Amino acid sequence: MKYNIFIVFYGFGGFALSILFYLLLYFTILQKNYKPIIITETIFFIIHAFSHLLTILLNPGIPGRQFYNKKSMNNNDMELIECKKCNIVVHRSLNVFHCNICGVCVLNYDHHSFWMGKCIGRNNWFLFYVSTFFISIYLVMSFLSLMAFIIFVHEENIKIQKMSKS
Repeated sequence: MKYNIFIVFYGFGGFALSILFYLLLYFTILQKNYKPIIITETIFFIIHAFSHLLTILLNPGIPGRQFYNKKSMNNNDMELIECKKCNIVVHRSLNVFHCNICGVCVLNYDHHSFWMGKCIGRNNWFLFYVSTFFISIYLVMSFLSLMAFIIFVHEENIKIQKMSKS
């Protein structure tokens, strides 16, 4: 694989940021003992983290040796297309696209994800969407629980102020 090492570490950087956010939220809510919220958010985060790591580590669908090389190309076969950058020839039906960021061809190319640090293709698109779905739910739950925490702290401060006045 011809991956740029910076792009690969960028995918792990996104993973590290999501872990940092989880720990920040976990220790903020932990002091008020919201166990059902913590358990639910932890489950969503674990599913997200697992699918995020698998998306980063899996081959997105880079064609291997089983595909045609330039020498085996037949001029009469119109169903074959050639990538001049990767020097491979594949069937048009495989929906192969060359990613200029990674510098490789990817089967069923969807897009290049800067959050994951790699292309999303045939082998990792499902895990990418699972990760995106669970991080979305996790972030909405985190926002709501943080808002509840802020309101709770604000109400406690008002009670303390009323007690100190009397």
